[in-house]
Amino acid sequence: MKKVPLMLGLAAAVCSLPACQKDLEDTPTPQAVAANASRADQLAARDWHQTGLTVNTVSGDKAVTADLFSHVSPGMLDQSVTFQAGGVYTVLKGGAAGPLAGRWQFNAASDSVIVTLPGQVRRLAVTELSPTSLRLTFTDAAVNGAVSTYTSVYSH
Repeated sequence: MKKVPLMLGLAAAVCSLPACQKDLEDTPTPQAVAANASRADQLAARDWHQTGLTVNTVSGDKAVTADLFSHVSPGMLDQSVTFQAGGVYTVLKGGAAGPLAGRWQFNAASDSVIVTLPGQVRRLAVTELSPTSLRLTFTDAAVNGAVSTYTSVYSH
């Protein structure tokens, strides 16, 4: 008879352990929270810095890919890009006196971002978006029939 309260206490303790474990498993890590954030939240989280620029040109049956990042002047590269939550877009080109400001918005499917700067509107396909990496592509049809796709890579 003396063992019954001891056994009941032990059973209660054993049953409470899985409940504590479940609480620990349900608490998301900061990385998991960032990974599940909306695409707009991920885009607007911090400033982006350009780390790569390539062009792929297709003309007829010939395709050529070139890494432009190390070959273009710093004034052509994006030193800092900011997508603010209210739709404000700011880009600072290398060597520029100050940043250019415009507007940005996702298309309905959130797979492209439309950037409006003074004198230009561009639709950039978002081919990669994570908490630490952004890859945007822009396709330009040239007069001679060649199609060039520019890919800009950004990180925090």
